[in-house]
Amino acid sequence: MKIFLKNTFDLIKKDSMVLLLLISPLLIALLMKYGSIILNNILFDHYHFDLRVYYLYIDGFIFFMSGMIYGLVIAFLIIDEIDDGVVSYYNITPIGGKKYLQVRFLLPLLFLLILFSIISVFLTLMRYDLLKLISIWVFSISQMYLTGLIVINLANNKLEALVVSKMLGLQIIPFILSIFEKSNFRYFFSFLPSLFLGLAFERNFYFNILLSILISIVMICIFKLRFQKKLYTLT
Repeated sequence: MKIFLKNTFDLIKKDSMVLLLLISPLLIALLMKYGSIILNNILFDHYHFDLRVYYLYIDGFIFFMSGMIYGLVIAFLIIDEIDDGVVSYYNITPIGGKKYLQVRFLLPLLFLLILFSIISVFLTLMRYDLLKLISIWVFSISQMYLTGLIVINLANNKLEALVVSKMLGLQIIPFILSIFEKSNFRYFFSFLPSLFLGLAFERNFYFNILLSILISIVMICIFKLRFQKKLYTLT
């Protein structure tokens, strides 16, 4: 485990992009909170438009993006370890094989939980009861796992990972549609969990957030099995 942790921190230190990704959820939360407050004051003073009705969605976007960003961090670390042949070494240690993914996701998860605590206390635009907050956290964590697994399944190097990550940015579209498109057209994207995150803030919060988490879990299981097969061929 000491070698695993040392290798993790070495990979992070040598990649400035990963370092930036690690702190970017805080930067996004700061920008979105205070930018939204300033923008709301301007819009209300000049156009009598109240942006506060969208504060729930803005908070949801912050948590959603945080999970995706940390999923990318995990994907970049795994791709680096595959390129360096470290994954093959791990197979002769207690953290090899099927345990590799569990351990690799664990450290970023702990960092993400710390970030969520800071964001929830200081940087959300709204206040939430504990159960609702935990539900949003679980959704975001599921996006971390899903994003990481999708990238490592579809990409074989950092360049491909960047391309895949940009494609995954399209997941924001169903979330935006859930806010502004009230027709049944938005349900065309029902296979993507981000749609139901947006719907959760509109009505039936716990039903829709649970549905988004369940869809994510199904997709996570599929991509996890695919990667384990890919990992077997690599080792």
